[in-house]
Amino acid sequence: MINNKKDGQVIIDGKVVNVSAEESLEYMQKVALYVNNKISEIRMSEYYNRLSGDDKSLLLNLNIADDYFKAKDKVDKLEEEVKKLEKTNYDIQHEQIETKIKYESALKMQEEYKHQLMETQSRVLELEASKGSKTKSASSLSTKDPAKK
Repeated sequence: MINNKKDGQVIIDGKVVNVSAEESLEYMQKVALYVNNKISEIRMSEYYNRLSGDDKSLLLNLNIADDYFKAKDKVDKLEEEVKKLEKTNYDIQHEQIETKIKYESALKMQEEYKHQLMETQSRVLELEASKGSKTKSASSLSTKDPAKK
């Protein structure tokens, strides 16, 4: 197994600390900065100086754990929101596909109806033309003088 650990130094609470981690030195310095900010934050408490060294460490750990769980809750909520949005997106895409299929089916039916209409109109014209020629033939027969026969 390859050891990808990087060694470096960071300053925590004014002390140089040797660290070894898989993350970059920049990341380790970012973590150290966070810890230093938490230490500064809890030092502002009026009862901080009355605490023992162990209690100060415990208070620091509790504050860091509190930040962790608050951040984790935010991540969990955001992940849940992402899941809801993904489901909504999936539903919309599914609805879009259904709508496209219905639209294409409607276009096909429209074309079929146009074709049927054209055939019907053509048939009507044929029937009217046929009726017109029969009417002319019948009127020419009725206009002849029966006495001339």
